[in-house]
Amino acid sequence: MRKQFSWKKFYHSHWFFVVGLILLILLSVNLTRAQWSDRAIRREIANLQSEVDDLTKERESYEALINTLETPEFLESEARRVLGFARPGENLVVVESKNGVGGNGEDAMGNNNLSNSYKWWIYFFGEM
Repeated sequence: MRKQFSWKKFYHSHWFFVVGLILLILLSVNLTRAQWSDRAIRREIANLQSEVDDLTKERESYEALINTLETPEFLESEARRVLGFARPGENLVVVESKNGVGGNGEDAMGNNNLSNSYKWWIYFFGEM
């Protein structure tokens, strides 16, 4: 006679415990892998988002610079400074120093190493 199969006996057997333990280990390994992968992807997304924010700020600053450079006032000032243009009715005057140096923030007399108070003395009272 055949033995009758009993679920109760199967649940209490060692085979059920071993199979259940193996399945539990496999599920936990897969879940751990998924968690690590999810963390890595979230980190990468955060890094890319910060890079996008930085590039957006840089683009906005370049757009502001372009808008400034395209204004008529800036174009006129650059034309006056670089090319020496003048409006109609204006006369262009170029002032040259005796030794031909100056105009770019340099002292016309080449006295860059003199103190400021001495330079004012020379300006008002002449050379000592």
